[in-house]
Amino acid sequence: MHRSQSRLLSLSNWLCSALLLITLSPHFCRAADNQEPLSLLKQANTTLQRTTAVDVTLVELAQAATGKLVRPLKLSLQAGSPVDLIYHLPALATCEEFTVQVATQDFPKNQLPRVELLASTLSAQSGFQTLRSLAVKATNKPQVQKLPPTAAHWIIVRISSHHDITLPLLNIAVHGHVGPPQSQYAFKEAPAKAFDVLAEVQNSVRLDLSDDELSLYQDVADGELSEWTFAEAALLSSGIYDRDQRRTYLEQIQQITEEAKAATASSKSAYEKGAQLLKWLHKNVMANGYEEQQTDLATILTTGKFNCVSSATLYNIVGRRLDLDLRAIEVPKHAFSILYEGSQHADVETTISVGFNPARDREALTQFQEQTGFQYIPDRHQDKRREVNETGLLALTCYNHGVHHTKQGQYPQALTAYFRALNLDPESPSAIQGALSVFALWAKTLAEAENFQQSLTVVQAGLRLAPKDRTLIHNQRVFWQTWALAEIKADRKESALDILRDAHQKLPEAGFDEMQSYVFIHAGENLVLAEQWEPALNLAATGLKQVSEAAQHELHKWQTTVYQRWSHMAIEAEDFSLAINVLAQARQAHPQERRFLQNTNYAIQEWLASELNSKGLSAAEQLFDKLAMRFDDAPSIQRVLDGFLQRTVQHLVTQDPAEAISLVRRHAKTLGPKAFRDLHILIFDQQATALVSLQKWEEAIAAYQQGLNFLPKDRHLENNLVVVWDQWAQTFRETHNWSAAADIFAQALETNLDERGFQSKLSFCIQELVREARATTGTAIAEKHLATWQTKFPELRELKKAATFYVQQETKQHRQAGQHKLALLVVDRCEHLLESSTHRRLLQFNCDQWAQSHTKKKAWQAAIDAYTEGLTLLPKDHHLQRNAIATWQQWAATYIESKEWNSAISIYQKALQNHPGNNRLKQGLNFCQQQLDN
Repeated sequence: MHRSQSRLLSLSNWLCSALLLITLSPHFCRAADNQEPLSLLKQANTTLQRTTAVDVTLVELAQAATGKLVRPLKLSLQAGSPVDLIYHLPALATCEEFTVQVATQDFPKNQLPRVELLASTLSAQSGFQTLRSLAVKATNKPQVQKLPPTAAHWIIVRISSHHDITLPLLNIAVHGHVGPPQSQYAFKEAPAKAFDVLAEVQNSVRLDLSDDELSLYQDVADGELSEWTFAEAALLSSGIYDRDQRRTYLEQIQQITEEAKAATASSKSAYEKGAQLLKWLHKNVMANGYEEQQTDLATILTTGKFNCVSSATLYNIVGRRLDLDLRAIEVPKHAFSILYEGSQHADVETTISVGFNPARDREALTQFQEQTGFQYIPDRHQDKRREVNETGLLALTCYNHGVHHTKQGQYPQALTAYFRALNLDPESPSAIQGALSVFALWAKTLAEAENFQQSLTVVQAGLRLAPKDRTLIHNQRVFWQTWALAEIKADRKESALDILRDAHQKLPEAGFDEMQSYVFIHAGENLVLAEQWEPALNLAATGLKQVSEAAQHELHKWQTTVYQRWSHMAIEAEDFSLAINVLAQARQAHPQERRFLQNTNYAIQEWLASELNSKGLSAAEQLFDKLAMRFDDAPSIQRVLDGFLQRTVQHLVTQDPAEAISLVRRHAKTLGPKAFRDLHILIFDQQATALVSLQKWEEAIAAYQQGLNFLPKDRHLENNLVVVWDQWAQTFRETHNWSAAADIFAQALETNLDERGFQSKLSFCIQELVREARATTGTAIAEKHLATWQTKFPELRELKKAATFYVQQETKQHRQAGQHKLALLVVDRCEHLLESSTHRRLLQFNCDQWAQSHTKKKAWQAAIDAYTEGLTLLPKDHHLQRNAIATWQQWAATYIESKEWNSAISIYQKALQNHPGNNRLKQGLNFCQQQLDN
């Protein structure tokens, strides 16, 4: 059993120790849009109405929007003077993506221009809002910006630069679809219906909407105020539900408006009027300063205190009454006003008196940041800005109420405020996120108070509104788990099982079916901690009859770990008998679980080792026999028992080899034939290895020979014995003591092992002995060595091969020195060392080599003499005679070619004297005589 197996069973994924509650949901769903986007500027009847560009025509600029430019259009830009391209669309459309392509790849960074996109549904002169402001990069590739889906009838592409440059324009495109923007509202139920959902969750909270609120929500259903004035709607959104009270505030607002009108009468432009209005309001109406939580219009009128939303609301109400085109910008955690004058605009940070167009005034920005703690976000960061109309600004007031209630833990009131905001501005991402986060927070708070039923009711209400919200989906699962775990820990098994069954019906894929097993696992773990192993196992057996099929699988797994931990504890306590009995019980209960057999093997291994160490070999052997009998049907356990004997034998063999052999023989019946053989081999191998390490070669050989007496013809022992002979001989070969090495192999040959191998090795040693003797003491001693060893081993052909090698080397040396006759004499002298066929072959070869050395030089008589010498040593040798006759013919042919017939006849006559009666020579002589006669 490995130590790692003793750890507790890791429970399933559904029982993760960190049941994480997510309380924020950053995901906002959007209504499906199945329309393929189209290029709005390339539509039929889309026109480029006018431009402020110079040196280019409307036709050329129109081609830039249709992709028909053959080469870049060079657009002149002057520092501080933007170029506007004003397009009219044939029908209301929604802008979704903006693309501009300019050849600015070689522009320095400080000369790169900015491109701004504005849209209006009113006219070519007013009603514009900025959609995106793009800082152009140094590239000639298309640069793409996603747009907030925005309705447009007129589009302005505004290009500006801080330097005088010529901009190579390649393409301008605006993609979207015909028709108004689709709703971004995230909830399944309409905003007004959400109040009904909330009422079902918490009846104690006043959720009834007044007639005035219902009237307001009906009025803004189209996104605009028609029946309600901006001012009265703002008061109602601030919580002023009493009409008389609102009337009093409206009169106050009217008085403020009249005074503001007089104060700004001298202004000559909308921008000047907007700046004067801001300063006047701060001096007269908002004189008591900024207060972060003060979001209500009514409170400004009462106390003079304000925050960003309430100050922007008052500023826009009064400003609109002074004919200023005012809207609002929502940025993260902040809001401010924006004033349009035609297609131009200026931001208005209403929280400070100098907040008109703050980007131009560093001191104003510093004052704003110090007062509010917010960072001003200019219009070049359009992705962080969201422009809203009157109803959107009213929604921000309700949203801020929701934030306040959320911080106070007043979750029903917070949801009411967020739903009010969504009735005014269904697209508000802040209100959507706020509502979803409150559902999560409220449900979490209830769950922490163990009010699980109510927490699930809250989550389910949230999911009714937003069925795909990941946070609520996650937390619903967590709350079911937490509730079930509370019942489990309180040991209310039936209640816990009922909860888990209900949870499984609601969330069939969430793992609650499997979690039923934990109802019994938790109680079982307490029993395990108390070491009440049998009751824990019985509890699991009881649970298997009550839980679902999926939970039965989990409970089975846990039950196996109980057996494992119980047996491991017994092994740690060295109660090996108990461990083996527990594992036997486990194997019977779970026959497919292989770990139990593995752990049984480990327990037996440790038990035998412990018995040997504490009580000695005799006690260990008795235990060995007992275990071998008990587990005679388990091959893997038999291998463990064999392993014990092997380790014991390894230990004994170095101290008492005879006792090691005796141990193996005592347990021969228990051991299988293979184990019996392997242990014997182990003994003799270890003996021999130790002796070899001491260079006690004869004793090592004796050890292996003893082994072969026990195991005749055993290949392993025979091979290792051969290796020992080789190693012994190698000690002499390394010092070039070839005679001693040969003696070793001579002894080895007497064992009748590896006969060919030893013969070859002996021959090699003799060969090297002769070679070194020839080089140092001369041929006589070398040939004496050969003769001596051939006398010792007359039947050993390998020694004849050594002699052949010696003669070949000796004759080769003489031939290379031109001493061919001496080469023949060496072969003749060593005839007694060679086989007769080898002697004849070497004489023939050396005679041929001698003759050929002369024929190459056409020294024909000398070649004939060589063969004559060879025939003296080998009379009537057919090979030498044939080659001698061939040489006579070659000699005669030299005269035949020149038709010197007498000379040729003389050669043939001499040849016949040496080889009388040879037909080939006679025929040659006759041919030459005939030629002479003719």
